[in-house]
Amino acid sequence: MKIRLSVRFISIDSNDLALLDDFEGDYYRREAVSVISEGRAIVAQAYWLRDEFHELLDSKPWRGDEFERDHLAEFIRKYLCTD
Repeated sequence: MKIRLSVRFISIDSNDLALLDDFEGDYYRREAVSVISEGRAIVAQAYWLRDEFHELLDSKPWRGDEFERDHLAEFIRKYLCTD
């Protein structure tokens, strides 16, 4: 199966993965997958929408610019600020 990745993070640690798991919540499950990056196969972590939430999908593709405009500030405030 060929899937286009929307977001790629490089060299994140287990604490970062825990933050991403929390952000994705119960809607998604994380799974190790083999991907091709810059011409070589590597193991990556991917988030898959759980079957029971597929009815929430629409036909509109995910857009990074929309996430940045509408949600990035909240993501940073909630998951990256230590205050």
